[in-house]
Amino acid sequence: MKVTILVSEMDNQGMILFTLHALCTQNYPEELYEIIVPDMGTFCAEDRALIAQLQEQFPQLKILKDPSKNRAELFNLAAKQAKGELFCLIESHCYAHKNWIANYVNLFKKEGFDLAAGTFKTVPTDSPVGHAQDEFFNEVCRRIEKQKVKWSYFDCHNSAITRTCYEKLNGMDVRLPNMCEFELGARGCELGLSILRTPTNLVWHFNDNRLSNYSKIVHWQGIDRTRMLIIHGPEFIRKYFPNPRFVKLLPYLTRLRPIFLAATLSLVYLSRIGIMASRLLKLKKQSAHFFMHHAENSVRYGMIKGLKNSNQVR
Repeated sequence: MKVTILVSEMDNQGMILFTLHALCTQNYPEELYEIIVPDMGTFCAEDRALIAQLQEQFPQLKILKDPSKNRAELFNLAAKQAKGELFCLIESHCYAHKNWIANYVNLFKKEGFDLAAGTFKTVPTDSPVGHAQDEFFNEVCRRIEKQKVKWSYFDCHNSAITRTCYEKLNGMDVRLPNMCEFELGARGCELGLSILRTPTNLVWHFNDNRLSNYSKIVHWQGIDRTRMLIIHGPEFIRKYFPNPRFVKLLPYLTRLRPIFLAATLSLVYLSRIGIMASRLLKLKKQSAHFFMHHAENSVRYGMIKGLKNSNQVR
């Protein structure tokens, strides 16, 4: 089976060379797989120089660059150019085991599923932000499981989808550049597809150790969550991205948007102060607590901010 690895460049955290080398040296025939990296323009000069060296050694590594396209558009362009029957998705800050591709190929040959979501294990860190990020992700998973619906979490950290399924779903929604992969999985579930959870095929995940960087990413995702609400309606959001309070307050948020923006931004800064104070006092539990609030309020800020351009989404 021919495989195309699509590498998401949301935030490489300086790990891009480590990630690409692990993918270039997979225990799978070189002629049967390729690696396509949609270039978001975030690589430093040193990384670009060494990526060029990797390309000389490993012809299956390809960099796709088009400054006119957003993240979702680059994914779709990569999928169009891809030669693989199976697309394996991974983030640029994750490390894959040498049998990562082979495990997915064997799984899809045996199971007959169209989508699969692997797991990731956090690389041990002494960063308070890293520890708190772990807890935040675990809370997201708990909320999904609490809904008692079939598993719908699908992202670029460690997932796979057949080319046929990707094309059937019309690829990533270009209106949602920062949440396109999550929406793709949810949209598949809405059409009756199932996402196979594969706990044995894991990757190592490097957590972000910069609070400002993580806050920026979840803020962007918050904007896309509002766009999803407008595109798909409240029932879709309730099932796959539950946030009942936001839906209930939507009429007030729209009318009083500047007031809610200011209030939410204040909460973001207050939680940041709480994180800094907890670090100084070496209170890990409290630091994680404030980080949770910081992340949630950053998402909310993005969601309220996203209401401004809601008419452009339709």
